Amino acid sequence: MNVQHLLLISPRFRRARRELSRLADRERWSRPEIETFQCRRLNALWSHAVRFVPHYRRLSRSLDLPDRFESLDEFRNRVPILRRASIGSDTRALLSERAGPGFWHRTSGSTGAPLNVFWSRSAHREMLRSKYRFEAAWGLDMLDRKVFVWGYDTRRVRRLQLAILDRLRGRRRYTVQKLAPEDLRRYLAEIEKFRPASIYGYTNAIHLLAQEALAAGFHCSSLRCIIVTSERVTFRVRQAIHDAFQVPVVGEYGSVECGFLAGEFPDGTMRVREDVVLMEAIAGGHGHLDIVVTRLNNPSFPLIRYAIGDLTDEPLTFPERGFAILGDISGRENDLIFTRLGIPVHPARIETLFEDPGCVGIAHYRVHQETDGAVTVRVEPDGSSSPPDLAVIRQKLEELIEGYPVTLDVVDSLAGSGDKLRFVTSDLGHQRIHDLETGSLTASPDHTGHRR
Repeated sequence: MNVQHLLLISPRFRRARRELSRLADRERWSRPEIETFQCRRLNALWSHAVRFVPHYRRLSRSLDLPDRFESLDEFRNRVPILRRASIGSDTRALLSERAGPGFWHRTSGSTGAPLNVFWSRSAHREMLRSKYRFEAAWGLDMLDRKVFVWGYDTRRVRRLQLAILDRLRGRRRYTVQKLAPEDLRRYLAEIEKFRPASIYGYTNAIHLLAQEALAAGFHCSSLRCIIVTSERVTFRVRQAIHDAFQVPVVGEYGSVECGFLAGEFPDGTMRVREDVVLMEAIAGGHGHLDIVVTRLNNPSFPLIRYAIGDLTDEPLTFPERGFAILGDISGRENDLIFTRLGIPVHPARIETLFEDPGCVGIAHYRVHQETDGAVTVRVEPDGSSSPPDLAVIRQKLEELIEGYPVTLDVVDSLAGSGDKLRFVTSDLGHQRIHDLETGSLTASPDHTGHRR
């Protein structure tokens, strides 16, 4: 009996399979059924938070908030928004004094300011089951072979854990730290042999993989779905990925701190997982709507009316039956930058660089590349006794982009800090992607280091 068979009969996966049927049933609930269920879970979460979580205990007392809410409207009208900066400045105040067994997780830094959050194991398992249900709607089984095109964890122990889990679960993981054409060709060759049912990853990275797949005439008959996440997927990018792989290209929306939030249904709508998430779209005074999330099932680290930093231009749609529909999500539109040798650098690699111990003392950052390749970095110090070492940052960036000049500016405040706005932008990147799509960019650099 192989490992996959053992997993199939294990108690954990048998429970997960039973749960998928229940999750599918909830997707057909009426609007009153959904809101009644949400209100019940919300009050259980709130009751725990005001008793055992220091931040909410203080908040409840200062605003004289009730022990329970009669309706979701009362909750929304009385409880203030939780801003990301509040979490970063006092993370432990959001940890329950009766937290269940779990683990700390560091966000990827899509605001230019990563933070630490805590997940109980039970809440994390429920979140994963929501993801499994989303994938099942596209004909994927939780134990199907899967390829990740994802970030690089700097912690050696965590990388070892992931390697073991991936081997047991039939998964392959490719890093966005390496996106040169030869890397992408190697990924495609290995994917073809591995024969996965799905590929999951950053939109921009999979778009690059798709461009290489199209040029190479790649074909993998086992593929059934491509899932893109963490970055906006435009019609043009979606079409390019579909043309390369000839399978549905499906959007997913989530975050490290809030987990899986919404997924694209086969009918083309992005449905919020309302049995575990209470989501709002609130006017933010900047021409967009702020997405505000209450995670209903993680009392160990409650995020209640949390402004996640993402934006939408459309209010949520609440059908008479079925989960809410989320419109187009903006605020995750970071660009690829390019090295002097024409190698694309994913924003996740910039995040990894700023997480290096040599880059302490930074609260927020913004990186921009001009059409001539020069890079300007603006950093906002965090006010600690250890100011950022600009020489170290400049050296690391110059090495990363293979010699393009780097200019660093220290500023008192960066507009939009804490929001998932564009913290890596590149005029050169837009030109290179256009060249790739039109076929005017070849694979061999000329003597200046620029690709023809």
